[in-house]
Amino acid sequence: AALFVLFGYLFNAWVVSWLFFLLLPITSIVTRKGAHPPFTALSPFFALAVFMLIGHFTGYWHPGWLVFLTIPVIGILERS
Repeated sequence: AALFVLFGYLFNAWVVSWLFFLLLPITSIVTRKGAHPPFTALSPFFALAVFMLIGHFTGYWHPGWLVFLTIPVIGILERS
């Protein structure tokens, strides 16, 4: 929450500063006991972050959604 407020206030970037809240589930997945974290579990968070950053900073919202196609591709590659 502190990163959200600090980044949003200092850079006036409230639109993208909420992405810091995605660090909570990402940290939970990465620090889980056992083997390496599956990229399939992390891919939705990274796809959402990349989509928001592409859309906000470049304005390419329509082609930016193609980033979400990486989720099933990563799932297929991880299983092979």
